[in-house]
Amino acid sequence: MAFSLQPVELQTLTKQTMLHCHDHHQIVIGLEGYIDFVIDGISNRVSRGQGVMVTSGKGHTFRGTGKNQILVLNLPEHNYFFSKEVHQRILPLLSKPGYFQLDKSAQQLILNLVKELSRNPGDKLLKRSCGDTLLCLLEKHFLPVYQSNASTASRSFNLELLDQYIISRLESPISVAQLASRVFLGESQFYARFKQQTGQTPSRYVTKLRVKQAQKLLEDTQMSIERVTQNCGFSSQSSFSHVFRRITGFSPARYRNTHTSSQ
Repeated sequence: MAFSLQPVELQTLTKQTMLHCHDHHQIVIGLEGYIDFVIDGISNRVSRGQGVMVTSGKGHTFRGTGKNQILVLNLPEHNYFFSKEVHQRILPLLSKPGYFQLDKSAQQLILNLVKELSRNPGDKLLKRSCGDTLLCLLEKHFLPVYQSNASTASRSFNLELLDQYIISRLESPISVAQLASRVFLGESQFYARFKQQTGQTPSRYVTKLRVKQAQKLLEDTQMSIERVTQNCGFSSQSSFSHVFRRITGFSPARYRNTHTSSQ
């Protein structure tokens, strides 16, 4: 296998389940469609902007679902495809297998690099250069889906990852299915595990984040209450006022006046 190993590969997977185990680290990033992946006892569905850290010697299975494409970076321990410095910087992320999420800016840059790789599949220097950039990008934007120190059975969500996703979409409705997809789970399993970890339902958690953002806008800006309502994703101003008062004990206008008078 080593003689044909490439630093960067673009692959499309079939629906047939494959079992792999190799003596090098590997990073897999979803570009299009879905891949079903199982590693370290965790079965997840990987979509665009999500990925898997595959550690050396760790068996894993995977298969594609429909039209799909993945980006694979291979990292042999001693045969450095990429610069040695970058290789060494990324190794701490590969101390154990796991799933991760990339933010929108990282996803966009990766898609641009993939376009260049697709146009020039035989350019070895381009592959090395893009690989170095991709690894640096991963180090800066890596967001593990689960807390790394938890056992497999009790592994908990990385709430920072979910918070970032929710805040980036506050103006729009946010469903349980959307949140579940961020941590590679089905709706019912996500709902149960989320409530167990946080003590509240996903919808209530999202509502509290909406109100928290509204508090910041009321405190730090002169934005109208109508605009705050829209920015924080409430269906109407009356609905916003009702929820805001229930959680904070103040109406939006009273909250703003109280904060302003305390400055």
